[in-house]
Amino acid sequence: MNEVFENNGLVTQLRNFYISNRKAILVVLALFIAILSFYLINNQLTKTSNEEAAKIYNQWLKTAE
Repeated sequence: MNEVFENNGLVTQLRNFYISNRKAILVVLALFIAILSFYLINNQLTKTSNEEAAKIYNQWLKTAE
């Protein structure tokens, strides 16, 4: 099916750009979401690990006294 491209207006130009580059835009968006998710999950796991390590260290200090 042929797409009819009108050259009047910013919305039409943006729509035409999206239609022409749909796969690339979706891949970049999915990659961005995946990287952001990995970063947030990694930070949460690190924070949890650090909190658990602090508890163990504090208990060790109390028993060492």
